[in-house]
Amino acid sequence: MEEILKKYQESEIEKRLETIKGWEQERENCAIPWLIFALGDPEWRVRKAASSALLQFDRDVELVEALIGALKNEKNAGSRNAAVEVLTHFGHFSVFPLMSIFREVDHDVKKFILDILGDIGDPRATQFFVKALNDKNENVRLAAVEALGKFKDNQVVPNLISLLEFSSPLLNFTIVRSLELIGDSRALDPLVSMMNKKGLEKVVLEALGSFGDLRALNPILSSLQGGGKSIKKCAVRSLLKLSTKISKHQEILITSRLREIYSQGLGHFLMEALEDPDLKIKSGAVKIFGWVREFKAITKLIPFLEGDLRDVVVETFIHLGREAVDVLIIDISRYPEKVREEIGFVLGEIGDRRAVSALIQLLEDPVGHVRQSGANSLGKLGDRNAVRPLIRTLEDPYPNVQEAVLEALLLIGGEQVVQSLKGMVHHDSPRMRCHAITLLGKLAPMENQNEIFMALKDENPDVRKTAITALEGMRTEESTLCILGALGDEEPQVRLCALNVLFQNNKENWVKHMAPLAKDENIWVRASIARGLGHFGKKGKPLLLDLLNDKVGVVQIAAMEALGKIQETSVVPLILTKVQTTDPDIKVAAIDSLGCIGDPSVKESLRIFLKDTHWNVRAATANALGKLKDAAVRESLLRLANHDQDSLVRQSARFALDQIQET
Repeated sequence: MEEILKKYQESEIEKRLETIKGWEQERENCAIPWLIFALGDPEWRVRKAASSALLQFDRDVELVEALIGALKNEKNAGSRNAAVEVLTHFGHFSVFPLMSIFREVDHDVKKFILDILGDIGDPRATQFFVKALNDKNENVRLAAVEALGKFKDNQVVPNLISLLEFSSPLLNFTIVRSLELIGDSRALDPLVSMMNKKGLEKVVLEALGSFGDLRALNPILSSLQGGGKSIKKCAVRSLLKLSTKISKHQEILITSRLREIYSQGLGHFLMEALEDPDLKIKSGAVKIFGWVREFKAITKLIPFLEGDLRDVVVETFIHLGREAVDVLIIDISRYPEKVREEIGFVLGEIGDRRAVSALIQLLEDPVGHVRQSGANSLGKLGDRNAVRPLIRTLEDPYPNVQEAVLEALLLIGGEQVVQSLKGMVHHDSPRMRCHAITLLGKLAPMENQNEIFMALKDENPDVRKTAITALEGMRTEESTLCILGALGDEEPQVRLCALNVLFQNNKENWVKHMAPLAKDENIWVRASIARGLGHFGKKGKPLLLDLLNDKVGVVQIAAMEALGKIQETSVVPLILTKVQTTDPDIKVAAIDSLGCIGDPSVKESLRIFLKDTHWNVRAATANALGKLKDAAVRESLLRLANHDQDSLVRQSARFALDQIQET
């Protein structure tokens, strides 16, 4: 052993790392003493490697005891720290061995044990920590207090409170932090009584806001009103914590009390706090300005709409309401684009119509997102003075701006919008005509059906498609006839649009109108017909049989999907012929269809494809045989589930086995 140890110590770092890796791979228990020794290596990489290796071993009592031995090694701090890391990772396996040796070790090891148990977080150790609160050594007591704070067990609150009056400043500081973490309001009054103790005022003050108890409000506000700058900062942080833990109804009391104590001096401090590097201080100052309705701060807050404080500034402006509008609308163009965008948003949230003119100006902003923000807010305000500018903005080059304008016009609604849109149906721009038809179809389709019907004859196919979509919501006999008529449109995209609308209505008596399209020159129209016929049950079968023999594979695939959906068993022989094709996509569709139809007679014909060279064919076959509950292929599926090269095939095989197992 001495010879091996000497050889190990004299080797280079890379050699030591290589040795440890070998021990980790072999996982022989005889290597544990060497790995424990390596925890104390002077090179941190070696210590890290040894720690990682020990985590791979079975977590038994002997290994834990060996690590505890390293914990006692007072001559090597690296060894101790590495042992702490491993024991902590071992979790509950370490708990009882560590607790059992606690009385036998010195105070340094006791502290390590408490730190480890605190990080593990096993509730069985709670009373163990409570007993350690009475240890003679202060470092041990400190570790016990910190651990109890991590546990957040409110049963120990009385134990911690009882120590407050008789402990050292450092221990009291730690007790306050732990009580703050636990968050039990029983600690509130005892902590308030400690605020005047030297060295504790700041930590106690910040802790008060964590309990979510309004009894903390007066002490916090007293410090905010009369404390020095550092105390005021602590009070701001505490008030911010308190505000996040109470209801909106309770927040009214904070607002009321703040307005009572607010002064010019406090306002000056809060203005300075906006420049503080601590984000929480800045955030708290912004929130207080909103609570006390300090309108002088608005100009100072506007730049913060861009950055980390955005949400709290927006909330503050909304809280300030009408008074904020007067400042926000002054020369918006002087601000950066992100700030302009946020001002547009805030004005919409406040909802004051005095902002309409400023928002209309935003519609002409050089930045698209700002124009979008302006349009969104004009919709929320619902002012009809915005109708004409919004309609002009429909010509914006960016789709997101156009969508915002459309939504705004829908929100505003009314006769003025409708009349303006009627004038647009003859606009030179096809896009503008589309927008007009879209809105007329949503605002008042019945009253504007003539304009929509006329759009079906528009020279532009996009306009005709838009008209078909607008007619969808009407559900009248006349609108249905118009959509059916669009099935004969010269443009395939228009015919497809009409088909989609008809299939969504799902009426069987429309099947007869589909027959001519089964011979359509466009393959996507034929494929759409095939998929759609799956919604009509047996009535679509004759057309589907024609489409099953289409010369194009994508149409055949769509037909097989539909036949599988309607579970038409009479077509099984025809689909079995498709399984023999060399095209893997058609083969997959045929197998899927047979699985959906559910005819058990096809099991034997499909089994051979579990060995197909194409992964997607194997996966489809596994799925189909799973649906068919084919117990005869259980062994084959097991092989696929465990050994197939493709992960999707393995997954499909496992799922199929589960389906078969259900029988």
